[in-house]
Amino acid sequence: MMKRLLVVAAATLFMSIPALGDGQNLSTGTATYTVVEQNGYNLGATATASVVTPTDADWYGGWVANSSSSSWIAYNPTNCCDNGLGDYSTTFVLTSANISSAALSGSWTLDDSGELLLNGNVVATLGGGNWGSLQSFTVPSGDFVVGTNTLSIDITGTDSFLEGVNLEGTVTTASATAPEPSSLLLLGSGVLGLVGWRRKRLV
Repeated sequence: MMKRLLVVAAATLFMSIPALGDGQNLSTGTATYTVVEQNGYNLGATATASVVTPTDADWYGGWVANSSSSSWIAYNPTNCCDNGLGDYSTTFVLTSANISSAALSGSWTLDDSGELLLNGNVVATLGGGNWGSLQSFTVPSGDFVVGTNTLSIDITGTDSFLEGVNLEGTVTTASATAPEPSSLLLLGSGVLGLVGWRRKRLV
C-alpha cells in the first residue's frame, strides 16, 4: 500500500510540471482568426476565416504551400474575387506574472500587401509579390500588454483576386516552460506530509 501511495504521489508531482515548450499556437489554419472585410462591395462583413486549399476558387498556384505548421486563410475560399482588403485577427491573454517573459516570433506572408500588428503596433510590413515564401518576424517585448493581446494581419493593398494570409508562430512565456519554485515546494510538502501521515497510521 505504501509503494502504491508513493507512486501516485510521484505521478501527481510529475503531472503538475508544464511540458517544455508549452505555448499558444497562433498559426493560421490552427488558431481561430476573425476577418472583417474592408472592401466597398462587402464593407464590414465579418466571418471566421477559413483555410484555402488548392482545390478552392481563391487559391493561387504561386503561393507558398500549406503545411502542417500553417495554412492560407481567407474570408471566402470558395470565391476568387470576394476577398480583398481585410483585417484578420486572433487573441491571447497574458498575466502580470508572465508578461515580462512573453515572446512571439515566426514567419508570415499575404496576398497582395499589408501589415502585421500586435495591439495596433506595426511589427512588419510586406509589399506585393512576397507570397511565394514565408518572411520572418519578431514582436518587440514592449508591444505586449497585460490581459488580452490582439495579433492582426491586415491586407491593405489588393486587386480583389486570389487573396489570403498565412502566418506561423507561437507565443511563449517562462511560466509555460518551467514551474514556479514556490508551487513545486508547496506541492512537495503536501506529498511528504501525506506519506508521513500514512506511515504513522500503519505503525
